[in-house]
Amino acid sequence: IGLNYTTPAKTGFITGLSVVMVPVFSLLLLKHRLSRNTIIGVAAATIGLYLMTFADRSNLNIGDLLVFLCAISFAMQIITTAKYAKTLPALPLTLIQVSTVSLLSFVSAFIFKENHSVIFSSEVMLQKDVWTALLVTAALATAFAFFAQTFFQAYTTPTRVALIFSMEPVFAALSSYILIGEKLTSASIIGCAFIFLGMIFAELPVKKKKPVTQGFS
Repeated sequence: IGLNYTTPAKTGFITGLSVVMVPVFSLLLLKHRLSRNTIIGVAAATIGLYLMTFADRSNLNIGDLLVFLCAISFAMQIITTAKYAKTLPALPLTLIQVSTVSLLSFVSAFIFKENHSVIFSSEVMLQKDVWTALLVTAALATAFAFFAQTFFQAYTTPTRVALIFSMEPVFAALSSYILIGEKLTSASIIGCAFIFLGMIFAELPVKKKKPVTQGFS
């Protein structure tokens, strides 16, 4: 729904704030302490969000707010999954999440769609653009992405996974520019840079100080 009112590039960067929100929610809900890098990352991302949305109020719209609420939901999903993934198998947990989203999306289609007859219209459902969208969003971006993340995360570290995910808004902005010719304002570009740097800082590990050892005289 948010994408109906805002741009794909802004959506990618605002959604990417979930990477920064995770440690903040971990502090509030799981009592995990925030590192110095995380605090710097949160501050940078907050500045970036301000530049993208509030600095130029002509660009601020309801879509930005809806996407921001979506980012909060993604962060809570990561926190909840991290809490229960230790005791539940990964594959059933993933299948339940995807199935739940599918069911709620189906119900929401009846609630928010102005013309209900369009949902079951053969003229609409048989269009090439509809099946292309389903292939990209349902098969690749959801089913395959969840499976790939679950499978390959066993071979890398959480920090590297988070850093890879932080590239999402960059690809969103690049794809939006190539496919639909979207151009960001100067304030939005600077805001995107701050958000990206904030996500990187939030996931960088803190170097532990080596203990001072005293030699024998």
